[in-house]
Amino acid sequence: HALAEQQQGERGQREQSRQRRARAGGVLVGFAEHSPPNLAFGPPSSPLESAPMEAAVYREFLELEQTHWWFRGRRAIFISLLDRFVRRDGGNHRVLMDLGCGVGGMLQPLSAYGRVIGTDVTLQGLHYCAERKFPLLVACNGPQGCFLDDSLDCITAFDALEHIEDDALALREIFRMLKPGGILIASGPAYQFLYAQQDRVTHHVRRYTLGDLSGKARAAGFEIVQASYINFWLFPVI
Repeated sequence: HALAEQQQGERGQREQSRQRRARAGGVLVGFAEHSPPNLAFGPPSSPLESAPMEAAVYREFLELEQTHWWFRGRRAIFISLLDRFVRRDGGNHRVLMDLGCGVGGMLQPLSAYGRVIGTDVTLQGLHYCAERKFPLLVACNGPQGCFLDDSLDCITAFDALEHIEDDALALREIFRMLKPGGILIASGPAYQFLYAQQDRVTHHVRRYTLGDLSGKARAAGFEIVQASYINFWLFPVI
C-alpha cells in the first residue's frame, strides 16, 4: 500500500507540474518552410530509415551554411525571432538547447541568448561541433528528452522534427523539459506533396502544414503565439 501511495503521489506531482506549465503557457513559434538548395550526392539505400545522414550531407552543410543565401536568410529569420521572444542574455542566466544541432550552424548565434547546449542523435554531427569549439554537446535520442523536467528556458528545433518518427512524443518531451513559460522555436519543410529526392537524402520522415505542426504542438501542451510559412515566395518556382 505504501508503494502504491508513493507511486500515486508521484503521478499526482507530475500531473500538477504539467498543469502548471500549461497554465504558464509554453510557446511555439512554428514555421513550415520550403526546401534548402539541392545537394550534390546520391540517395541513401533506404529512404526513410532512422540512420544518420550521410557524411557528404554534413560536409555540404558545413561548407554552405555560412555563405549560401538560403542558409543566411533562414538564420536571419531565426535570429529575429530569438530577439523578439527570448532576447539577448549577456549574463548567461538562461539555458537553451538546440535539438538536432547538426554541424552547429545555429550554436554560435544562440550563444547570445544564454548558455546553449547542442544535442544530436549522431556522433558525426557532434564531432563537427566539437571541432568548431562548441563546449556543451550531448548525444541524445531524438524523441526521448535527455534533460530533467522544467530545466530549460528555450528549445530550438530548426529542421529537426521532420527527422523523428514519433514527432508527437518529441514535442511532449520538449514541453516536459521546458520551464514554465519556456519557449520552443521550431521549423520544418512544408507540404507533403513536395516530398522529393532531397527529402530522402536528408532522411525526412514527413513534411508539414501549419495545421499539422500547430496541432501536434497544442496536443503536447503548447500555446501557439506565432506560426507562418517562410520562403513562400519560392513556391511558384518549386
